[in-house]
Amino acid sequence: MEPYHYLDNVEGIAVDWIGNNLYWTNDGHRKTIAVARLEKAAQSRKTLLEGDMSHPRGIVVDPVNGWMYWTDWEEDEIDDSVGRIEKAWMDGYSRQIFVTSKMLWPNGLTLDYRANVLYWCDAYYDHIERIFLNGTDRKVVYNGKDLNHPFGLSHHGNYIYWTDYMNGSIFQLDLVTRNVTLLRSERPPLFGLQIYDPRKQQELEWPLKVVEKSIVVATYTSREM
Repeated sequence: MEPYHYLDNVEGIAVDWIGNNLYWTNDGHRKTIAVARLEKAAQSRKTLLEGDMSHPRGIVVDPVNGWMYWTDWEEDEIDDSVGRIEKAWMDGYSRQIFVTSKMLWPNGLTLDYRANVLYWCDAYYDHIERIFLNGTDRKVVYNGKDLNHPFGLSHHGNYIYWTDYMNGSIFQLDLVTRNVTLLRSERPPLFGLQIYDPRKQQELEWPLKVVEKSIVVATYTSREM
């Protein structure tokens, strides 16, 4: 079991509904990606990745395909290619940079599991982007005046929802019409946003793999990079 003082600034969390694991990013003294069992988190904590990160923040997992994705933002406003989205297998192996050009403050990210699309928001450029999980067709899906400092992001159906850190608002973007609706105004700042729907939680037909002790993640006979 890892000492609790290693957990000093959790930024993002994600649930693996197949393996019953909790993943999180830690932007503290140690920049880490970690995992633990939902039932016995204190006894099963494991650091999967450490270092070579500036400010890890949002994280999502794709347990059906075995990948996790996370954002890493950078304070340097001179170089707009230092922010990035990375990915790795959910056991921490095969770490690689997924997106990095024209990116500085990537915050929340979310997956459309059925369309195999990753969405994220950048609070420096104040826009929402998307890319297919095979790395193709990256594009800005919205960059309107409602985006002041987007932070949390979540996809559901034909909609994207986001929180605005600065003004404390929650917005809805219709991906078909591109219409934006203000859903709620709260006291700022607002941080993460999650939408739960059991229909988003696809089942797995592959076997599971024991990473360490009781931590179990998806594994495959072959994986595409």
